[in-house]
Amino acid sequence: MTQWLARIDLWIVVAYLTAMLLIALRVSKGSRDVEGYVVGNRSMSGIVLGFSVLGTFLSSITFLGLPAKTFKGDWNAFVFGLALPPAALVAALFFVPLYRRRTQLSAYELLAQRFGPWARIYADLSYLLLQLIRVGTVLLLVAFAVAPLIDMAATPSAAAAHENGHELSLMVGILVVLGLLVIIYDTLGGIRAVIWTDVTQVVILTIGAFWCIGQIIFGWDGGVSGFFSAVPLEKLSLGEWVNVNPETGAWDWAMASVLVVFLYGLTENLRNYGSDQNYVQRMLAARSDADAARSIWIGALTYVPVSVIFCLIGTALWMESQLDQSALPAGIDGDQAFPHFIRHALPAPITGLVIAAVLAAAMSTVDSSLNSCSTILLVDILRPLNLVPKAIPEIITLRACTVVFGIVGTATAALLLFAVQFFICCHL
Repeated sequence: MTQWLARIDLWIVVAYLTAMLLIALRVSKGSRDVEGYVVGNRSMSGIVLGFSVLGTFLSSITFLGLPAKTFKGDWNAFVFGLALPPAALVAALFFVPLYRRRTQLSAYELLAQRFGPWARIYADLSYLLLQLIRVGTVLLLVAFAVAPLIDMAATPSAAAAHENGHELSLMVGILVVLGLLVIIYDTLGGIRAVIWTDVTQVVILTIGAFWCIGQIIFGWDGGVSGFFSAVPLEKLSLGEWVNVNPETGAWDWAMASVLVVFLYGLTENLRNYGSDQNYVQRMLAARSDADAARSIWIGALTYVPVSVIFCLIGTALWMESQLDQSALPAGIDGDQAFPHFIRHALPAPITGLVIAAVLAAAMSTVDSSLNSCSTILLVDILRPLNLVPKAIPEIITLRACTVVFGIVGTATAALLLFAVQFFICCHL
């Protein structure tokens, strides 16, 4: 225990988590009715909303996944982000005026207007299921990533941790603490808490990413110019431009070419802007159409340079792995490279900041899902079906929906964790 209490990096993580609660308390006064809780009384600035949109884009999957992909191969995954600006153009021109004029609180009100209540309910249930899986997956991934980082000085050895189940219990603890924390600040502050904590989380995440890439590149022999002159061009390639196999010259439908990834990114981002309650709710929370469009552009245009940093981290770590004096062991898997670097190469205060950044990436995704799903439950299901008791204010029901969905999402992550552990044990 004394080892834990003496570690400054853990205290930084605790300070970050405490700050999330304080932000929620600060903005909770504006979330005392349904309109304030769901859309912030339609008074939010486009700049603040834009950074919140960026926070929704950046999950722990982005924080750890992009470096893993560029460590293993080239920059093909970066093409997905390049599809954001054209998708943002469509959203700013068409989706913003459509939703702000024809809906009140839910993205799926349009379906009821066009096709009837059944279409709205079908879309709601599909969305709720998708977000439940998303919350469980994000929490699970962040538990896998953060548990070894937090535990690195708490047990005598990794072997001992595995033998007594300490690592598993630590991951469950991370799931519970994160889930409970997001439930609390989301329930207290509604969409205002989600947005302002997202802004804080984006700042922490970006600082952590810049520090990591700066430590590698500026520490390279020859500095920045020496680093980039040493990187093989194929590691910075975006991949094949079309689905033509370079070896056979034949068309290959399975190839993740630049064209395929770009089209996938375009359709996926248009789906986000056009039908995802997370994004539509931010459009509705803006104080004007111009602010709603501005938030979309800020989120899209800032994601591109931020994703460059994460891709560059993966490439830089691959370069480190090629050196005999590298901090990375030979043959390390791409998924483990960035967590290993955080654990062993960063000084203690910065390790805490980067751990907080990983947590921030997860929390900015989970809090959006909880708030949007509670909105859907009340506005599209409970209210139209008259399932809300008249004696209970709707804001109480809305907060209760947030708590219930948060508990179910956290439980889903725990079930996934035990399923993964069972699968691993069966195949050892």
